[in-house]
Amino acid sequence: MDPLRVADALAWFTEFLGELKTARRGAVYLATSSPAKGWCETGPVPADAAQDVLGSLAASAVHTADAGHNVFACPYVHDLGHRRKGRALARRHAHADIDGPLDLGRAHAVGAMVVASGSLVDGDEGKPRGHVYVRLSESVAPHVHAALCAALGRFVGGESWDASKCADNDVLRPAGTLNWKTGQPRPVAWLVRPDDPAVRTWAPAELARLLDLPWPIPAPEPPRPERSSQAAPKAAGGASPAHRLDGLVRRVVTADRGQGNDALNWAAGKAAALVLEHSDLDADEIRERLVAAFVGRPTAESAAARRREAEQTVASGWRWGQAEPGAALAGAACGADRGQGQTPPAEPAGLVEIIDEGTGEVTLAPVVAQAAPVDVDLENLFSATPTLEAIHQAAHSRLMPAPMMLACVLARVLAEVPASTMLPPVVGGRASLNLGVALVGRSGDGKSATIEVSRELMGLPAKHLMMERQVGSGEGMVQSFLETRKEKGKPVENVLSDFPHRLFIVDEIGTMDALNRRSGSTLSSTLRSALTGGALGSENAVRERIRRIRLGTYRLVLLAGVQPALSDVLLNDADAGTPQRFLWVRATDPTLPASAEEDVDWPDGLRGWRLPEQLPEFIDYPDQVKAEIRDFHREKARGNVRDELQGHLYLIRLKVAAALALLHYDEAITEQWWQLAGVLVDHSLQVQGWCRRELQAVATREQMAKGRGDAERALGARERADEATWDAAVAIWRTVERHAHAGAGDVAHAPDEGCTARCVTRAVKNKTEWRAAKAEALELAMNEGWLVAEEVAGAAANRASTRYRPGDTRPREGGGRG
Repeated sequence: MDPLRVADALAWFTEFLGELKTARRGAVYLATSSPAKGWCETGPVPADAAQDVLGSLAASAVHTADAGHNVFACPYVHDLGHRRKGRALARRHAHADIDGPLDLGRAHAVGAMVVASGSLVDGDEGKPRGHVYVRLSESVAPHVHAALCAALGRFVGGESWDASKCADNDVLRPAGTLNWKTGQPRPVAWLVRPDDPAVRTWAPAELARLLDLPWPIPAPEPPRPERSSQAAPKAAGGASPAHRLDGLVRRVVTADRGQGNDALNWAAGKAAALVLEHSDLDADEIRERLVAAFVGRPTAESAAARRREAEQTVASGWRWGQAEPGAALAGAACGADRGQGQTPPAEPAGLVEIIDEGTGEVTLAPVVAQAAPVDVDLENLFSATPTLEAIHQAAHSRLMPAPMMLACVLARVLAEVPASTMLPPVVGGRASLNLGVALVGRSGDGKSATIEVSRELMGLPAKHLMMERQVGSGEGMVQSFLETRKEKGKPVENVLSDFPHRLFIVDEIGTMDALNRRSGSTLSSTLRSALTGGALGSENAVRERIRRIRLGTYRLVLLAGVQPALSDVLLNDADAGTPQRFLWVRATDPTLPASAEEDVDWPDGLRGWRLPEQLPEFIDYPDQVKAEIRDFHREKARGNVRDELQGHLYLIRLKVAAALALLHYDEAITEQWWQLAGVLVDHSLQVQGWCRRELQAVATREQMAKGRGDAERALGARERADEATWDAAVAIWRTVERHAHAGAGDVAHAPDEGCTARCVTRAVKNKTEWRAAKAEALELAMNEGWLVAEEVAGAAANRASTRYRPGDTRPREGGGRG
C-alpha cells in the first residue's frame, strides 16, 4: 500500500469529514463498485468507530481500491442511519463534478481544491476530469448549498458539469483511491490540495455574488402534487437522465409494503428504455442501484434471498423496457415478457412524479391513499384505551420504555391462553398463538428489568412464575413440558404436564448463540417448530428417552433480549424463518419523562387481570381481514407473489391482535385490535431494519480495522524490505570497492577489470533477504552513484558482459540510511 496515497486519502477525509473527529458525531457514508460485485453501499461508519476514525477511513479506502474496487464517499457528515438529501449535519463546502476536460484556471479563480477523478477520455486533450470543492466559512441551508454547487459547476465546468451532483448526499471519489472504470487503474489524486496557499475560504454571500447568484438565495416553494385519483403522473421528459434514474430508485425505496416487486419491475423497464435513449449511461451500475434499493427495504428476509429475488425482477423488467422502450418511457406497465402471453404489472399506484422546472429534479409525492389509514401511531397508540394508558403510565413510572412494556404484557397474556385456543383455519389449518418477542436494545437499556416489571404490573398468580424458564438445549426445551407420573403404581416418564404453558426468557441473545454453536444443537429448529405450535420431540430405542409432544397441545412464548450488534443470531436465520416468527420492539422511548417534575405514579389498572374461564376454540377476526389474507395466499399459490414476508406478517399481526383483544377481555379480534396490531408490526419491521444497519456498521468497522491492519503490515513489510535492499546495496558496494583495490591474485579478476555478476552474487550470499533483494539493491547502488556499470566484450563472439566499478559517491559512514 502506497503511503503517499494513504496520506492523500487522509487529507481528503480530514478536509470534508473532520467533524467526525472534532465533534465526535454523525457518520460517513461509503460505497464501492466493481465488475464482480456491482454497486455496494458499505457505510455508515459512525464517529466513534475507532480512536482515529479518519486514519482508519483513509487506510481502508486505499486498501479497498488496491483490491480492484472503485471507492466513493459522501463528503458531508450525516446522522447514523440516514444519508438523505438536505439532511447533512453541516454543509461547509460546495462541490462540482466536472465530467469533461477540467479548466484549472477557472478553478484557481475561485480558490478551489481540485481532485482528478481518474477519468481520461480520448478528445480530452490530456486534460483530467475531476471534482472541484470550495470551502465555506459557515454551514449553509440545503437550498443555498444546492444553488452554490450548481453555480460552481456551471462556472468551472460549463457544459461538462454533471448537473446530478449538487446535493449534500452525493458520493464522490476520495483522493488516494483508484478509478477502475476503464479496467486499468488510474489514480484519483489531488491537483490542488487543501493546504495549497491558493485555496480560499469564502463567505457564502461573497461566493454567491462571484457566481452571479442573488443574495440571500430564496428558498424554493414546495411542489404541489395533484391529489386527484384521476390525475396521471406528469411526464418527466424535461428532467436529466440522472434525475430520472434517481426518481426511479426512490420509487423502489418508497413503495408500499407488498408493492416492492411491482415498483422494481416498473422501474427496471423505464431504466432500460433510458439506457437505450442515452448511450452514455452505465447499464450495469443502474441495474445494481435498483437491486440495492430493493434489498435495502425493511424486511425479515436475508439479504442474499432478497438480492436473488431483486436480480430476477430487474431482469424481467429490463427485457420489457428494451423490447418496447417507447411504451416504457410513456409510462406503460412493464414486467414479464409479453411474448410469453403474460400481462405486465401495472405502474405502482399512489405516487406521482413532480418535476422542478428550474433544476429538473424529480421528486415523488402521494396521489391518493391506497388503504384506510391507521387511526393511531406508535407515539399515541397508548391513548387508544384506558388499559394501554395504564401500561404506558406503569412503564414511565419506572422509567421503562412503554413499547417494550406493552410487548412483555402481550407475551404474558398469550402465555396464559390454553393451547386449545387458536386462530381459525382460514388458510391451511388452525394456527397456534405461540409467539416470540425480541426486545432490542443495547446493554443497560432495561430489557431484563422490563420483563420483571411487567410481571408485577399484571399481578399474575404464583403458577405464572412456575411457567417461566431459561432456554437451554432444544431437548431441554421439549423436556420442560414433560414430567413423570405414576400410572397403576408405576412411574411413567415423559408425560405432558397438566399445565403445558412455558414462558422462556433469554436475557442475552448471545447465550442462545453459544447454545446454537454446540455440536449437534437442535435449539434453532426446535424453537422454529415451537413458535408455530408444531409437534416436538424425538424418537429413541430406549422407551424412557422417547419425547413426544403433539402439535397444538402446548403454549410457548419466548422473550429474548437482543443487542443490535448481536441480532444476526436471529436475522441470519431468515431463510429458515426464525426472525419472521418474532415481534421486534426497540428499547427506547422518546416520550419518557424528561425531568423529575414530569414523573408519573404507578397505576393500578392491570392488577387482577385474568383470562375468562371459558375461551372459545377460535379467536375469530373480521371477514374483510380474512378476505385480504385469502386473496394474498391465493395469488401466492398461483405464483403471482414474490413477497414471502407478507404471509408471515399477517400471522404475527393476528397473534398480536389476539393478545390485544384478550388483554381487553374481548374473545374476538375487532377492527380496532387489527389496526393497533398493524402499528406494532410496522414498528417491528422498522426495528429489524435498524438492526440490519447496525450489523452493517459493525461489519464496516471490522473491515476498516482489517484494512488498517493490512495497511500497517504492508507499510511495515515495505520498510523492512527497503532496509534489506539498502543493506544489500551497501554490501555490494563494499565488495566492488574491495575488489577494485585488491592486490594481484587476491580476486578472480584483475582489479582494473571491474567486478562481474558473480561478485555481486557473492556479496549478498550471507543473508536470505539480501539475496531476495539483489536486483533492487544493485539498481539502488547505481542510482545512488556508488557503482557504475560498463558493457565489455566477452571472449565468445557477439557476447558482452557487465562489469561494475566504484562510482563517484559512497554510502554514508556506517552504511545506515540516516
